[in-house]
Amino acid sequence: MNFFRLNDTACSSDIINEFPGLNLSEKKTPGQLASAMNVSTELYPFLTEDTKTYKIKEHEGSYGAIALCDKLFECVTVGAVTKAYYGGLDTGLALTAGKKRLVRMGTRLIIFPDKKWYDAKSGESGLLEAFFESADGVGFRFELCDIDGATVNATFSPVAPASAAVGSYWCDTSSSPYALKFKGEDMWTEIYSVYTKITCPNAGVNFKAGDGVRISVGASPLGGGFHVLESVTDDFVIIPGIYTGVEASGALKIERRLPLTDIEIECANRIWACRWGLNNEGEFVNEIYASKLGDPTNFECFEGISSDSYALSLGSEGAFCGAVCYLGNPIFFKEKCFHKIFGSRPADFSVVTVDSAGPAVGCENSFALCDDILYYVSKEGVTMYDGAFPRIVSDRLGGIELSEVSGASYSGKVLFSGMADGKQRTFVLDSRKLLWSEREYLPLDFSASLGDSLLAASGGSLYLLGAKESTAGSAVALCAGDAPTAEEVKWSFETGNLCPRFAEYVYKLVLRIKVATGATVSVSAQYYDGGEFESVGVIRPCVERSYSIPIHTHRTDFFRLRFEGKGHFVLYSIARFTDKASENALFRF
Repeated sequence: MNFFRLNDTACSSDIINEFPGLNLSEKKTPGQLASAMNVSTELYPFLTEDTKTYKIKEHEGSYGAIALCDKLFECVTVGAVTKAYYGGLDTGLALTAGKKRLVRMGTRLIIFPDKKWYDAKSGESGLLEAFFESADGVGFRFELCDIDGATVNATFSPVAPASAAVGSYWCDTSSSPYALKFKGEDMWTEIYSVYTKITCPNAGVNFKAGDGVRISVGASPLGGGFHVLESVTDDFVIIPGIYTGVEASGALKIERRLPLTDIEIECANRIWACRWGLNNEGEFVNEIYASKLGDPTNFECFEGISSDSYALSLGSEGAFCGAVCYLGNPIFFKEKCFHKIFGSRPADFSVVTVDSAGPAVGCENSFALCDDILYYVSKEGVTMYDGAFPRIVSDRLGGIELSEVSGASYSGKVLFSGMADGKQRTFVLDSRKLLWSEREYLPLDFSASLGDSLLAASGGSLYLLGAKESTAGSAVALCAGDAPTAEEVKWSFETGNLCPRFAEYVYKLVLRIKVATGATVSVSAQYYDGGEFESVGVIRPCVERSYSIPIHTHRTDFFRLRFEGKGHFVLYSIARFTDKASENALFRF
């Protein structure tokens, strides 16, 4: 009688005790996950649930912006009316409807595009721009004066007065600009600090000393139009230079204007901004601006000193799609390059252009700064920039197309919320381990960092992410919100294919998992790609402890586990026991 000879089987085992997050690509290590909803890599190499999301406030309308000072500053739009609240109280600011861009500068919050400011310390508010125009029939006059406003009586002529007394003043009109001279004992001496006082009722009410203004009489700009106010009272302003020869006809106009801007940031005690499009004069510009040092109301102060305003024209193509202050330098991004400004004063400012991908169109709000590293979404994927050169960190997302993404960060994690291959998804990057996971979709309309947690405004609701239950109450008090509400975290994740790559099959698995009291964990198995999941067990513990769960499987070359549940768990390891079939026996998977 003839018998088939079977080779001895070789049983073996190994342990998967590292779970390095989500991996949507085809190349996965045994511990990487095919899906990971509301799980965290905080305890890596182990796996646990994500923190709760607390809802702490809700408005009838929708959020237009939020910012955090000592209390929460909110812009809320209801219908066609937008109101600003600080600490839950109405600030009285009248704002246009729609979304706002908030820039914090000291205790001040600068509100664009309304061009208004609010001081969180004093409660004062005002306009960044100021305008004055004399009324019909109201006269005004120009006269020479000293720095204190005292009138200087001078003789205007192209030649020196023949019999001028010592101490007399002569305005030499033989050249332009005019020169003011003082008669001494033996000769005329030129005075270089010359001022003109412009007197008109209420001319200086909306201005302050040091303002950069444009002055015009009728349709004619005064001396090129740009001046810095030396001194101001309600009824007159003083400017450097001699302008008493101006013919006082038409209306007197004094204007402190801001340029039209697309994006604004604060950096080194200045407001920096950019514009791709038409300016106030209707001319097309591609420019970067900086305000006067410490003064967000002045963008047209040009005195040749270190606190001056600044303007720069660029030659790069395309609209601006983002700006940040990173490591003390303002950086302005376009889709194919970015411009980095170096220097501490206008005389030293220089720009370096780097030809590297900036944020994709629609992802202008994807910037997130975490542990001194800047993240954003470019056309190539999620990009990290550490000051040297940008690089892609989203390979494990499998090349999905991200669009309309907003970004935020808290406690070493970076959130990217938006469209992924046409679906609304929120991905989480653990920046310290460069591991990915996913959480329930939450639109990040606006966000603000609060210690190790994050305030996120979505629609008309305000959420708190990353906070412990013990600290959620203090955040509610700071935001003047309601009692925090949060549901138990519902989570799920799927492993990759747990079968070895060689001619082996898994005949048993042993899970090592800790489950908290009141939590629930269900485990199911899939035996071929795309097949149905079959339940293999449910854990509902009465006390918090660890479990070792044996799972016997079918003979197959594909095997995946799905875990679903709510509450606290920690997955420590998955032990695989494998066997190898005979080389001579017919083995069918």
